[in-house]
Amino acid sequence: MDAMNRFWLQVHAQARAIDGRQALLSSLGVAAFAYPHQVDTVRRVLTGTHCRWLIADEVGLGKTVQTLMVLRGLASRRPGGLRVALVVPDDLTLQWEKELLARANVVAIEPSGDGVPPPKLGGLFLNLFRSTRLSLGEVRLEADEYDVLVVDEFPRHPQQVRAVAAAAGRVIPHVLLLSATPALHQEDMRREILGILEPDLSRRAELLNVDVLNLLAEREDVARQMLQSGTLPSFLRAQPIADVRHKLGEVHGLFRRVIRTRRRDVAVGLPRRVYQPICVEGTDGDFGRVETVRRYLDALEDTGVNVRGQRLLQIACRSPQALLRRASTLPRGSSELAKRVADMEVEARNPGDARLDELVDHLTIKFREHPESRVLVVAEDNPTVDYLRDALEPLVGVHVATKRNIGSSSTTELESQIVDLAEEMDPFEAGEARVLVAAEASVVGLNLQLADEIIFYSLPWSPLLADQWIGRIDRLGIRRGAGIQNVWITPIVVSGSIGDKVVQVFKAAGVFEGGQVYDDESWKGVVAAIEAAAYGFGGEWAALVHAAGEAAARAEGWLSLTQFPPFPSAARMAECYDGLRGQRYALPLLSEGGNGFRSWFHEREAAAEYLLRLSQAVHWLDLRKYRDEKSRQRFRTLWYARRPEGEDITVPELDDRGPWHMQALLLKRGEIRSPVVSHITVRDQRERVLHFFDHGDALHDSLVERLTNLPALSSEIEYSVAFPSGHPAEAWKGNRVAIAVGALLPPTFPPLPEGELDSITGGSLSRTEAQALDMVKRRTFEDYLADTRWLEEQHPPRFIALGAVQVGAEFEAVDATPFVCPLWGDGMARCIKTVRLDESGRSFVGSARQFLQKGIMDRLLRSSEELKRRLADTLAVRLYQIEQGALVHDQTAAALVESEARRDQRFDFNRARSRSANLAREAATIANRSRVTRLEAYSKAPRCRASAKVYVLRIS
Repeated sequence: MDAMNRFWLQVHAQARAIDGRQALLSSLGVAAFAYPHQVDTVRRVLTGTHCRWLIADEVGLGKTVQTLMVLRGLASRRPGGLRVALVVPDDLTLQWEKELLARANVVAIEPSGDGVPPPKLGGLFLNLFRSTRLSLGEVRLEADEYDVLVVDEFPRHPQQVRAVAAAAGRVIPHVLLLSATPALHQEDMRREILGILEPDLSRRAELLNVDVLNLLAEREDVARQMLQSGTLPSFLRAQPIADVRHKLGEVHGLFRRVIRTRRRDVAVGLPRRVYQPICVEGTDGDFGRVETVRRYLDALEDTGVNVRGQRLLQIACRSPQALLRRASTLPRGSSELAKRVADMEVEARNPGDARLDELVDHLTIKFREHPESRVLVVAEDNPTVDYLRDALEPLVGVHVATKRNIGSSSTTELESQIVDLAEEMDPFEAGEARVLVAAEASVVGLNLQLADEIIFYSLPWSPLLADQWIGRIDRLGIRRGAGIQNVWITPIVVSGSIGDKVVQVFKAAGVFEGGQVYDDESWKGVVAAIEAAAYGFGGEWAALVHAAGEAAARAEGWLSLTQFPPFPSAARMAECYDGLRGQRYALPLLSEGGNGFRSWFHEREAAAEYLLRLSQAVHWLDLRKYRDEKSRQRFRTLWYARRPEGEDITVPELDDRGPWHMQALLLKRGEIRSPVVSHITVRDQRERVLHFFDHGDALHDSLVERLTNLPALSSEIEYSVAFPSGHPAEAWKGNRVAIAVGALLPPTFPPLPEGELDSITGGSLSRTEAQALDMVKRRTFEDYLADTRWLEEQHPPRFIALGAVQVGAEFEAVDATPFVCPLWGDGMARCIKTVRLDESGRSFVGSARQFLQKGIMDRLLRSSEELKRRLADTLAVRLYQIEQGALVHDQTAAALVESEARRDQRFDFNRARSRSANLAREAATIANRSRVTRLEAYSKAPRCRASAKVYVLRIS
């Protein structure tokens, strides 16, 4: 490979490296479209003073993708990589494993007890903890081995698992809790969640024997009093009241570490709901089953049994098979009860089922008119799943996939069931099955946006569950053609039945339209009222419909607890997203045909592909197109153009033993199939992991690093280059051109002073003191990284590519892009001659360098001024956040000092505990003072840096 080819590869690799730092600290390298609310959330989380958050976005708004983006951003600039502990419900394990691999190129490993290996710079190691294994004590979460704790569906976990997470969260510096329904209306759950997110206040509450919720309320009162009295911090006094409230809420608000995005906050990316209820006349069997259940319950009530606790009416409304299965287990302690059960079994075998008949007709017509459609049918329990599958396959003539409930006391059996259930889903995901009949286990966490219709054959009596079901298909990123997409919501009910009345209640509550949250206390009352009306224990359906409408109007009741609701700022979301979307790629690409690029997001992808096309054009790598036969996923393969030898450039992720070690990859988010594909097969039928070629992927990052570190082009040689016909560089044919290539970098943030905290010890430390000091050091290190991320996001590095040509005795600035983008159509520029510069040439280079350096200095000064203005607007807020956080931490440290001092100081271990508490408080004070000093010094005279080299080309 000649020097010019290496130069072009190096330039585009350097641009990729700069792009990683511009793309929200590489977080946008995840294989998913980034939506405005996600960009805003990721930016807040990555640049906050501390990374401890509950992401409580409504169902379908991409909490998993946001989490992967955050993890990628945290890992990108971390010296020792990132170690993550992920706690998930068992039934979501495979979903997470697939998303991690396909979207973030991360292999989820279940803990083995062998410790956590340190990842390399920018790397990410993840241990996945199943809820059941944690609760049974089969695995332990060693908190000091991890940098991030992620808990999905936190409220769903057993109490002992939540306790493990809470204990680990006190040690692990970064915490992300995920739940669309966080149950914050429940005081105990609110205390648990906020205690994890606010560890200093939680610890202080324990030491003072008070409720952490009271301390949180007191903190919010401080902001309320500021607003009422007008005694605001100076940097807030001239700002609009909405901005003041927002910034105070981020520091003092009860839910300051909760991010709640609603569907109404999301302007793009969501499908449109189409509600189409179907009401049919019932058969004798439909009414007979419910009637026999009522007669049995009347007889059972005479024995003093809690009738509602049997949930028989709910089961009777599901399917005949569900009722028959339940009837076999009912108590028959008297002849009357035995007779009622026998009647129930007879009716359960009655073939009349109007809902099933309508379901068959509806699906038959749908698939005749729309053969590519896929439908989710809600069945709620396993007997109903089996009943519908056995009926639909022969009557509709389609393959039916199923998703059943799981449950076992043995983790081995549970793992086997999870694998079996995943295999059952494969036909639906691959398109072989057009119908998925699902039990209640599918209602949380699964992404089923392949379906364009959800049919409630069985309707849950809870607004929360109904909303969660709809959220399985009504999700971000749905793509089924051009324009706004529809998802159809189809409850099938018998006229005048309980299901018919429940549908009316849900419609009044806004369940089918979306945008509500169904975990408030008022909704629990609605659920109880539905059961009371159904079982005949009081309440009228008409009044219940009215009450549901009122509950919908009250919306999220837990938000009434705060004056600073945790909703994103629409203006901030738009500003952040539009700022990214409207900028150019680090090294703007040439636009063939004059159409340009739709946005920065698309130009980034085009640039990644350009680097690989360039690698192919110089005969280094071989890039080919394929399609996976099973998933129909289009992809590329990458290997060397020929087997490397000697000094040839190699990349560790591309095994050079032979082309069978090729890597499979995707280059564009628009090519990602739904559900996401993690593995594909090529013609040799070997299964391969499908990489997404962007920041965070080991292949991408290694390739960029390898090319960036190639030997630089000589500045003592003139390179004669011929460009393809029509290439913009041809405009300078016959001219000598000087180009400067490099980077514009923000000021260096002062490193942590080595040994600063050790200097206060005054000698040897006890084990307790050493542990206390290590905790402060770890916190200080994480604070330093947080400030580094914040500063880099204030002013990311920029790529420099400047050109100059001599016109007479003067130099004229020209766009350097054409000279570093050699591809054009099917052709590529080539170096046809190299000549060592003579005295005239060196004189040209010297003059050109001075001219280009002036241009670089102009950019440097503008960049420094821009950073200075930015810091003038944002530093005061940052310092206030740090100050308030340090105040809370010191109050907690003081409470610990007092608590330890009350112990009997005649004992050595108590004196050691007391010394460690004092040492930790003193060390934290010093660390915080140093943190503030660093930021203030950085902001006083921020001077950006430039690093660039000048090269000479002659355009032939």
